[in-house]
Formats: sequence, structure tokens, C-alpha cells
Amino acid sequence: MLRNVLTFSAVIVFTAWSSAAAQPVIYDEFKNLHNWAQLYFPKVKRHSRYTIVRDGRDGFALQAESDRAASALVMKKSFNPEEYPTVSWRWKVAGVIPGADGRKKSGDDYPLRIYIIFDKPKKKPGFFSSLGRRAAELVYGRLPYSSLNYVWGNLEDFPREIRSPYTDGAGIIVLRRGNKETNHWMEEKVNLAEDYGRIFKEELPLEARIAIMTDSDNTGSKTKAWLDWITVFNEGEVKR
Repeated sequence: MLRNVLTFSAVIVFTAWSSAAAQPVIYDEFKNLHNWAQLYFPKVKRHSRYTIVRDGRDGFALQAESDRAASALVMKKSFNPEEYPTVSWRWKVAGVIPGADGRKKSGDDYPLRIYIIFDKPKKKPGFFSSLGRRAAELVYGRLPYSSLNYVWGNLEDFPREIRSPYTDGAGIIVLRRGNKETNHWMEEKVNLAEDYGRIFKEELPLEARIAIMTDSDNTGSKTKAWLDWITVFNEGEVKR
């Protein structure tokens, strides 16, 4: 009898531990914006608008609108990207931005960007890299060490990967492009370790945070997009 009780207790403990280990470190389905803070840029006077609307799989979604504006939402909670390298989300855009070309500062606008911003690098940046950062900070304010920008590209022939025209510390990865799939919910999944290593040729920093941005200030245009949910997890522990 005692053996059976001990066995049953061990199963309960293991099940509880496995369930806890399998939980995403971040999951937001945008019923509200309590987990997010607004980020404004010093030299950009018009700000994007972020609101919760009735849409999406569970009845709520984030709506992001820009009218010749730029600002971002930054998640208050950070995470360790080595432990949790997989990010997944579901997004939709109303249309691409005519005339926008992210290879140039004058065209660096996107209907929606999912930023992963990194801090606490494992090695100190070089002198010339620091100079580039300081130049970009004159426009954007304090910058993180580096970032990956997952975007919905405006041009059908846009390269899959580029560096930001403002700073080499921002890699831009185009997951969707053009109007073919606009106004449809699309689901994405990315691996931060693979993407970061390929673009920056170095190990992941120790801390990361999610940011969301819709911007159209450089092209003086309007754009609108939606985000249904976003989650961060270790794919070896949990499958969506």
C-alpha cells in the first residue's frame, strides 16, 4: 500500500513539474495592454495608435494604426533568449505602404514590425560599432545593444534580410511581402538563436524583450495592422 502511495505521489509531482516546465515564458492574447509600455522617439512628434478591438481567434486583438507617425509598444517583461528561443505570433495587415523601401531612411516604414530587442551582450561592442549606435540614438533615443525586426515587407522583390538604414545593430527579416496575403490572419514562428547567429555572427545576448511597431512617418502615409497573440517558449518543452 505504501509503495502504491509513493508511486502515485511521484507521478503527481512529475506531472506538475512537467506542466510547469512546458509553460511559455510569455503569452499575450491582447485582452488589454497591461503588459505593455508606450515607447516614443525624441524626434518623432506624431505617435502611432494601439488599441484593443474585437477580432482574432479568442475575440480580442491589438489594432495598430499610423498616420504619418511612429511609436512602439514594449513588453514590460524580459526573458532569456537562450532558454526560450522560439517566438510565435498571428498577425494581419490591411495593406502594404506604397513607396516604402526599408533599404533607405526615407522609406523605412512597415505596416507591422515584431521587434526582439537584446541587451546584456556577452562581449563588449567595438569602437566603430559604438559610433554607429550613438548616431542612431540622436534620432531614436537610447538603443538596445541589438535587435531583430520581423516585418511585413512592402515590396514583392524585397530581400529577405537586410540591416536597418539607421544602424547595423538592427537586423530586418522579411517574413511576408506585398499585398497577396493582406487582410488574412497569418501565423509565424521564428528561432531567435538561428536568426541572431546568422545575421550578427555572435552568440545571443542574455536578455531580450518584445516590442511592436507600426510606422509610416518617413513616407508620410497611413497604415493599419493587427496582432492576435504572441508567445515565447522553448520548442523542446512545449508545442503550440
